Amino acid sequence: MRGKTHLQVLSLLGVLTLVCGLGASSDRPPVNIDQISVRAGVLHTKILLESTTPLAILGSYYLEGAAPTLVIDTNKIISQDVSSLQFVQSSVVNDIQIDNAAQDTSRLIFDLKERVPYRIYNDPRGTVVEFNRFQNGQKDYMLEPELRAK
Repeated sequence: MRGKTHLQVLSLLGVLTLVCGLGASSDRPPVNIDQISVRAGVLHTKILLESTTPLAILGSYYLEGAAPTLVIDTNKIISQDVSSLQFVQSSVVNDIQIDNAAQDTSRLIFDLKERVPYRIYNDPRGTVVEFNRFQNGQKDYMLEPELRAK
């Protein structure tokens, strides 16, 4: 009798785990990026990821290593191939890649010419990633995680 009770409890826990897991992934539905626009200036570059809803930014960081690469973890991104984008005029960004290897998250990878301050914010048309060489000496330009959420 005791074994049957333990089996029922384990079954119930398994079902609850599945239900909670499905709820967590539906909190961040996939975002369809319609277009990626690049506005480049002499000392800055703004990248607009145009979508109907802004991306949920889960984290951002520079990769350790020789090449300056910024990684932004987001909710799942559905978009067209970005390999056709050209950054001829950008003083900061060489290339953008979208890595959809994970099931419910995506990774935006920015190949940069140099490591510069950046900020991420929402715009009525989508999400903006701004790189600014002019702000290179200012420590507070890169927003802290708690400020990004606001």
